This record gives sequence, C-alpha cells and structure tokens, in this order.
Amino acid sequence: MTETIEAAAPQRAGEVPPATRVALVELSGGVPLGVIGFGFCILMFGVLNTGAVNGAALGWFTYVAIYTGALLMGFGGIWEAHSSNVFGATFSMAYAGFLLTTGVIVQFAQPHIVASAGQDAFNHGFAAWLFLWTVLTLLVFIGSLYVNVPAMFAFGLLSVVYFAAGIANVTSGDVSLAFTRIAGWFALADGIAAWYLAVGILLNGMSHKNMFPMGPHLGS
Repeated sequence: MTETIEAAAPQRAGEVPPATRVALVELSGGVPLGVIGFGFCILMFGVLNTGAVNGAALGWFTYVAIYTGALLMGFGGIWEAHSSNVFGATFSMAYAGFLLTTGVIVQFAQPHIVASAGQDAFNHGFAAWLFLWTVLTLLVFIGSLYVNVPAMFAFGLLSVVYFAAGIANVTSGDVSLAFTRIAGWFALADGIAAWYLAVGILLNGMSHKNMFPMGPHLGS
C-alpha cells in the first residue's frame, strides 16, 4: 500500500480531492499487471465453460493459465514484494502458483492419473484441489474488504467459481453440466471485476481522477 503526500493546491474541475487520492491508489506497483493476467485466464475459463465455445477446446485455458496468468501474476507479485505490499505480493504469488499448477495438472498430469487411477479418481482429486482454493479465496476475500469494492467482487466471485467447478467434478450428467455452466458465468463476471480493478488502479492513479469508482472499504 502506498501513500502520497501532496502540497495543497487549487482543485480543478473533475479532479479528485487530495484527501481521497490515497483510496484510489490503494494497490500499487504490480497488482494491475497480475490482475490483468488473471483476468485473461478467468475470462477464457468462462467462455469455455458457459458453452460459448466448444468445451473440447479447454486446452486453450491451460496454456493461457501457464503462459499468461501465472507469468504475469508472478511478475506482479515480485514487483509488489519489492514495493513492500504484503497483501498484493501474497495473493499475486499464490494465485500464480494456482494457475501454473492447474495448467500443468490438466495439460500434462491428467492423462497419467486417469490411466492409473481412473477418471473418477482424477475428478475427485481435482475437486478437492478446487475446494481448498475456495476456502483460501474466502479468507483472502476478508482482506479485500479493506481494499475496495472491485477487489471484493473479484475474490467473492472467484470463490463461487472454485466451488461450482469443484461440485461439477464430483457430480455427473445434468447436475455436473449445470454447475459447469454456473462456474462459467460467474467466471465471466469475475473477469470483468478483475479487469475493472486493474484498469481502475492504472487510470485513476495516472489521472488523479475518479475515472473508475472504487467504492468504500472497511478502512475508509
């Protein structure tokens, strides 16, 4: 988290008062970079799981997760650590690890696990992985209450995505399909919230104007 101390100056039309500028740039450094990368991944996941694109193209998600999401979130996390932003560095590196591991599991490990243990065993193990991330994301959501409204939406919606995708992996037939679609639609909403957060941090900070309102938070 960064604070900027500015000398008093006449306020121009449409300009955010200096007292509120800190709230607009609560997250700084690498967070926008990482969140943009994560947004690409979650939006691709949503497009595939809502049925907008043939689900057989799921391989797209794994490559985006590894080479866009994990890399950008990893770089963003390192940047945040250098800026001494513990919250930003922690969630960026943690979710970079999730995206990298998930991409490797789905793209490379899945065939071997299915061959040795069966599809159901793989699905149940993958569901456990998603449920664990549901719990962690709910805990991180508590931290986002002290950040801003888009961050709250991003982590809150993500917890639903993880949970619904986990349920889809432990059920079958129409129930599994229904939860897959739910996960997909919530993923699209989450991606929009993530990109709003990232672009808002960038443009509000650059313009010193409330171009993308971030709303209140518990620390305000």
